[in-house]
Amino acid sequence: WDIGTIKVTCAEPKTLTGGDTFTFGDAENLKDVECTDDKSKYVTLTGTKCSATTICKVGNKVYADNDKIMVSSGTSFQLDITCASPYTKSGNINSVTYTYASSAWSSEPATPWAADLCVDDKSQYVTLTGTKCSATTICKVGNKVYADNDKIMVSSGTSFQLDITCASPYTKSGNINSVTYTYASSAWSSEPATPWAADLCVDDKSKYLTLTDTKCSDSTICKVGNKAYVNNDNIMVSSGTSFVLDITCASGYKKSGNINSVTYTYASSAWSSEPATPWAADLCEKRQCDEDDFGDFTAYKNGDQEESGVLI
Repeated sequence: WDIGTIKVTCAEPKTLTGGDTFTFGDAENLKDVECTDDKSKYVTLTGTKCSATTICKVGNKVYADNDKIMVSSGTSFQLDITCASPYTKSGNINSVTYTYASSAWSSEPATPWAADLCVDDKSQYVTLTGTKCSATTICKVGNKVYADNDKIMVSSGTSFQLDITCASPYTKSGNINSVTYTYASSAWSSEPATPWAADLCVDDKSKYLTLTDTKCSDSTICKVGNKAYVNNDNIMVSSGTSFVLDITCASGYKKSGNINSVTYTYASSAWSSEPATPWAADLCEKRQCDEDDFGDFTAYKNGDQEESGVLI
């Protein structure tokens, strides 16, 4: 049996009792070998407030509540505490020192987690609740766009300006071009005081026309310039409040009347057209084959000879 040795090791943080090297002849003594949990080598962060907002570090390594912190040397270490923005320190605890003695871990301060070490500092941001910020009412701080319910972080001071612009075809319904937010007395206020009581941007129908109930389709081709439109499309009016919609028919279709274009004009808060009811009937109808479509034909019968000398 004395032909080799057995080496026993334990995974951290367990330690070995009963020896670590045995010969095969001593294999019976292996029953006395045990790996025991050496609590002096780590502490479990139970009951802490370590989180994404209350950041706990040993050196450069971040730990969360219930994590095990391995102690590389000695039986003492320092857990550094910082706060993620917009959270700030609620007291003066910047670190906790853990020490192992008398088979247990203790900390200094003794009860560091009795209260939240990091609290939500509302002076550092405002939540845009109840605004009309959207894809049509564009809200910006500098070059950054915000939507309703977004948090706007205040990089310095407790005041900032939210600039308001309108996406086309929406236009301003009043004279509010910006809102100034100020933090005081533990709350945010705005100037104007109630900027969102009404829509700041309204749908300017003079800038476009929706082609509702038209006959524009693959067969009845509707164009403004070189751009084709189909029924229910929005036609944006680049200038003025009038445009011409040209009508042509696709191959295989021909005009059923004499309407070649429709002129649309915006006045008195509504669009009108000339002709007044251009879509009452189909402007393009399916073409039917007849002699007029193809020109004159010469009738031949079997055995006739065509002028070129080819026998039909």
